[in-house]
Amino acid sequence: MYCVHVGLNNFPFKDGLKIAACGIKHTVRVHVDKKFYKESIELIDMIGSIDIFRSLPIVKAREILQSFTRMDFSVGETIFKEGDTQRSFFIVERGICEVSVSDLPFKKKLFMGDYFGEMALLTDVARSATVTALSDVSCLQFERGTFFHIIYNTDVHFRLLHVVKMRGMSAGHTIEANRTLSLMADCQKTELMSIMEPNVYRKGEFVWARGEQAKIAILVQSGKFAFEGQQETPFARGAFLGEIDVLLDPSHGVFGEFREFTMRAANPVHCTTLEALEDSEVYEIDRDDISQFLLYNPGILVNSLGTFFIE
Repeated sequence: MYCVHVGLNNFPFKDGLKIAACGIKHTVRVHVDKKFYKESIELIDMIGSIDIFRSLPIVKAREILQSFTRMDFSVGETIFKEGDTQRSFFIVERGICEVSVSDLPFKKKLFMGDYFGEMALLTDVARSATVTALSDVSCLQFERGTFFHIIYNTDVHFRLLHVVKMRGMSAGHTIEANRTLSLMADCQKTELMSIMEPNVYRKGEFVWARGEQAKIAILVQSGKFAFEGQQETPFARGAFLGEIDVLLDPSHGVFGEFREFTMRAANPVHCTTLEALEDSEVYEIDRDDISQFLLYNPGILVNSLGTFFIE
């Protein structure tokens, strides 16, 4: 609604309008009905902002809205316990949850847009952790059969399966071993795991060499690596190694301002050589995938520019 003030000489009396009296008590309040689809749009926006669901086709929106059950939990209430055989997937719509594992100091918090329960959803194992409401919480709950119907044969299905595989290989612990990456939100860590692929390098093998086309970055799972001519302590578990400026894809608009130094040729090449100092295990990340990851995580992008490694 627009409120326009005009001088008395310009007031359009002929249009049947009247001059309202001055004062708050003469304020006119117009009731505007809440759009019935406003909540649906907000839910779709929230789900679409979750890393693993970004590629879900819009045609699935109706199925999503018809498939979940909204579950409310009071502060201190247990959503599920470690060892439970429940097969539901949850997305936090409102509030804060805490994830804990028995006999471990491990605890993490989940906020709006975070999700949990995907491990038991995709495998037949029992719940591996306990989730508790730290505040009044509202979650979207999807039953196993319904959720599979929505994501079956989509990129979401394969990404979730890959995340489960990576967690089984302790990829999450490797990320936590990196002081910088460990500060990421849980959804960012999950997104990173969804684009990592395991690989092995033998002692003396080059991960890449100066002048070769830049294709990957790596996260060290075990073993040691060093750049050619490096005198400092070799890179070990948790180190993220990659020439970020070279790997970035400037076709994304967000990278436009960095174009002059991120891409010096149609096929950018490495300016370093990275060698395995012993038999080592790593997680590789493809150039296109790391570009997409940084596109959606600009804070990490800014901290990565101009670096060859993140520890």
